[in-house]
Amino acid sequence: MSPHILIITGPTASGKTALSVRLAADLAAEIINADSVQVYRDFRIGSGMPTETERQTVPHHLFEILDGDAEWNAGTFRAHATRLIEEISERGKVPLFVGGTGLYLRAVLHGLVDVEVQQDAILALERMEADLVSQGKSAEEVQEQLFLQLKERDEATASGIHPHDSQRTHRALLLALSRNLSLRDLQKSHAVESVKFSATVICLAPKRSELYAKIDARVEAMVSAGFLGEVRTLLEKYDERIKPLQSIGYKQATEFVLERMSEEEFLQEMKKQTRRFAKRQETWWKHQPRKLGWIVNDAPLHEYDEILAVAKNGLLQARSFGPEAGRRIEFYWYDPTVAGDE
Repeated sequence: MSPHILIITGPTASGKTALSVRLAADLAAEIINADSVQVYRDFRIGSGMPTETERQTVPHHLFEILDGDAEWNAGTFRAHATRLIEEISERGKVPLFVGGTGLYLRAVLHGLVDVEVQQDAILALERMEADLVSQGKSAEEVQEQLFLQLKERDEATASGIHPHDSQRTHRALLLALSRNLSLRDLQKSHAVESVKFSATVICLAPKRSELYAKIDARVEAMVSAGFLGEVRTLLEKYDERIKPLQSIGYKQATEFVLERMSEEEFLQEMKKQTRRFAKRQETWWKHQPRKLGWIVNDAPLHEYDEILAVAKNGLLQARSFGPEAGRRIEFYWYDPTVAGDE
């Protein structure tokens, strides 16, 4: 029987951590991190890392396992996550993923498109980047130019990538340069092929006004908790260009600490960029489940007991029907602003 997994996802500041800890305790589950920043050591306050108390309540995995300059992507995440799914299931526990990085969760559920990239394409992209740097372009300007190159070669894929997402831009551009292949077309054909695990996915969807209010309050709380001190310490240890320091929140705080913007500009920019990120996350989850062939339940859940019931039902189906349930992924919306859950 293929292991059945649970997923708690949704936009930043929507209440995923508290909900997941509660659900894990009720279902004898172990939590696996699906956030792209919380995997790094010492990036605690700005990433919304679970507290020590929360992490001691139930087992947590893939939190703070890497130094800030270590490489981590969807492929490495999937390798670690797949191993953990097997280990946790063998212990008779339930693997519970928590995080808002949709690409990582998709990689676990559907695998990754694996196409060999030609060496000539790698060298061509390296020359392209070197030429831009020699022209005095900043890292942001280099990314802008590479994204424009991707749009020219593969507009369909570029339309689904944020212009500042350097990792996905590089991957798609390498495929376009290597074999004139469209990453989007490959992903579409690949997604139809197979689902690796049965799953129950709960996506938090608070009202937009409530979510934005929570984001603003969370930013203020992070600063009060010592976020800027955390960033100063990280900048003493790492180059500002490492990936986690380029993430939302850390990037704006870095600009302030290095005296490139005022405190008021930093606060407003961090709030604005976090709200934009949350909106992108909402959009991703609004469209991806159906594109991937998941069973989407449009009527939102409103109470914790409803979440517990659908999670238990998914586990029961997987255990009762075996392989026939192995390809089933059910997706549910949950509006925590109705029940008042945090």
